[in-house]
Amino acid sequence: MRKAILLLGVLLALPAFAAAQPGRLNVAILSCTNLTCEIQKDAFFLDEQAYIDYNASVTGISYAATLTFPDGTSYQTQFPNRITSNVSGNYTVEMTVWMEGYDDINVTKIVQFVDRPSAGQAQNPPAIDWVWVLIPLAAVLTAFVGWRVYTHRKPKDSAQKKVG
Repeated sequence: MRKAILLLGVLLALPAFAAAQPGRLNVAILSCTNLTCEIQKDAFFLDEQAYIDYNASVTGISYAATLTFPDGTSYQTQFPNRITSNVSGNYTVEMTVWMEGYDDINVTKIVQFVDRPSAGQAQNPPAIDWVWVLIPLAAVLTAFVGWRVYTHRKPKDSAQKKVG
């Protein structure tokens, strides 16, 4: 009987204990090609505009954010923000987020600025058009199968030998 009462007490205390535990905020730093953040990416060309913002699972969060330039210089920043760089390197965005009833979290994002490839450099490796590889391969395979079938076929005359 005592075990049942103890178990009932634990079960009744669980919701109160769970409510006292802080929740987990879900926050992500975004780097985008425009202010509305329709297209996200992490690497930008020099003199291209990168828009920095965040997305949180709840509204009303408080945050402190720092933007660190490739030379190590750091500045306090607000969101949304725009970065345009004429120097290649990594920009680091660090954000500390807090809200009552939730655990504080730290989020980091690296946004890279790179040189545009020169005219002699290909941006992507050349694409292989697989149709032009598969057509000759299919022709060779068909010829091989036809040859195997032809050479292993028994002639009709040899099956009807006359015994004399």
